[in-house]
Amino acid sequence: MNIKSADERLKEYQPLWENWVIDSTIHNGVNSRVYKIKRNRDGEDEFSVMKVVTITLESDMLMSKSDGMKYLDDRCARAKAEIRSMIKLQRSPYIVSYFDDTVKTIYDENGEKAGYDLLIRMEYLECFGAKIRESEHSMTTGDIINLAYDIGYALRDIHKCNMIHRDIKPDNIFIDEYGYYKLGDF
Repeated sequence: MNIKSADERLKEYQPLWENWVIDSTIHNGVNSRVYKIKRNRDGEDEFSVMKVVTITLESDMLMSKSDGMKYLDDRCARAKAEIRSMIKLQRSPYIVSYFDDTVKTIYDENGEKAGYDLLIRMEYLECFGAKIRESEHSMTTGDIINLAYDIGYALRDIHKCNMIHRDIKPDNIFIDEYGYYKLGDF
């Protein structure tokens, strides 16, 4: 089964959400990629982040075509449920804000469904992990206390929604323009 590359598919999807385009790549993972996207509004560039989660069959999976389609649809449904959880959390000031999402069907060279790309648009923030790796000075006691409070409140809000984060690390903590820490990457 041959499908277009992720880059080829993303070019076809643009403009995203009517007027957003990819500005640069932030991170490439195994099953997801994160991009900085932008749009021009009234002469000013505005930035956001788009996470693309690709759901396809693994090449070593041995299953019938109907079982494969069921597997893809089930994984897509679970991913959509996680997006609904993100929507519940968008009121929390300690969680990276969710803005929008869309699901694109991936087709193979024969025009048959081969998977899905889930596109999730979120607020663009500075990555705490990158900041501490690049910084030459250490955090102040006040910074550490603020980090502990903000991430503690984020975990409280996540648990209120019966969720578990599973991957808390500096690269999944972000800092907004006012210096507040936010938890992301669910």
